[in-house]
This record gives sequence, structure tokens and C-alpha cells, in this order.
Amino acid sequence: MHVILGNCPAYDSVWTVEMYTSFYYVDPTYYSCENVYFPQINGPAMNLLCGPWGLQYCTPE
Repeated sequence: MHVILGNCPAYDSVWTVEMYTSFYYVDPTYYSCENVYFPQINGPAMNLLCGPWGLQYCTPE
């Protein structure tokens, strides 16, 4: 993991985080959430987890 810290007047803050992981972790994690229903959004959890791409365009990559 690579973290870039920035300086604010009162405290340090994180500006960016770069994470690297293996497809041996990502693929099973992604597919284990594929059919999870999230009642708070009245839909699939992947709609929330995939951010602006949404479920239709979300992939493990």
C-alpha cells in the first residue's frame, strides 16, 4: 500500500491511497457479493459497492 500524506494547518490528512491486491482475493470477494441484496437501498449491494459504474458496468478489475 502506498499512502501520500498532505499537510493541513491543524493536522495531517491522507490525499491518496494506492492499493494492490491479487485476483486470487478480488475475484472470489467480488463474486461472493454478486447476489447479496441490500435492503437499505432496496437493491443489490453491488449497486452501492460499484460506485459510479453501477452494477451493469462493475467488474472485479
